[in-house]
Amino acid sequence: MLYLERAMKLKKIILAATLLIGGAAAALAAGAFSNYPGVGVTANTNCTSYGNNGVCNQYQPAGPTYLQGTETFPADTNYVNPQGATIQPYTITIPTSLFGSGYGSLAVSSTTGTTALVQATDGTGTFVYSGAGTATYTSFKLPPNPMNNQQFCLVNAGSGVLTLTAVAAGTNNFNNTPTITGVAPTSVPVATAVGTAGTVTLARNCWAYLAGANNNGVWYRVQ
Repeated sequence: MLYLERAMKLKKIILAATLLIGGAAAALAAGAFSNYPGVGVTANTNCTSYGNNGVCNQYQPAGPTYLQGTETFPADTNYVNPQGATIQPYTITIPTSLFGSGYGSLAVSSTTGTTALVQATDGTGTFVYSGAGTATYTSFKLPPNPMNNQQFCLVNAGSGVLTLTAVAAGTNNFNNTPTITGVAPTSVPVATAVGTAGTVTLARNCWAYLAGANNNGVWYRVQ
């Protein structure tokens, strides 16, 4: 009788462990963060689980449209001592602001002529003019909600001069407008190859952002 009771208990333990391992495996297969809000994800667009007949029964939650530089993510250090032994800390958190200078997507505009307002959107790292001719931006605004250490560049890859009547910072979600330090460019010339004198026309203007309270920081012209 005692043997049978022990056998039944062992069977229950094995069954519970099997279910636990199976559930963990399913969670890992879906990814550790698949059900967390995603940057740039809108509601009911990114399905993370499908049910009968291929019908989605779970969507990834909507997330922010841009990063602020206050976020952190975990990472294994893989640190070792001179003897090759693993040493602490084994896992750390890294602020996204450390990657700010390489943050952002590419936006391209080929519209020639005069445009009253061109607003670089949040999350943009490089804005390229690629028009076949000249263009004038009456007002060009840098991304309104940049992350700390973000770099933003305006590039002329077109065949005509890009004229800038005014360059300003966009108004952020705190209703603040960051300041811009440095001489504002009035035009961005067409890129040319290096000449015989060893000179090159700079068709690229860049700014680096240093955040302040309520993201009321400063854009510094760095190129």
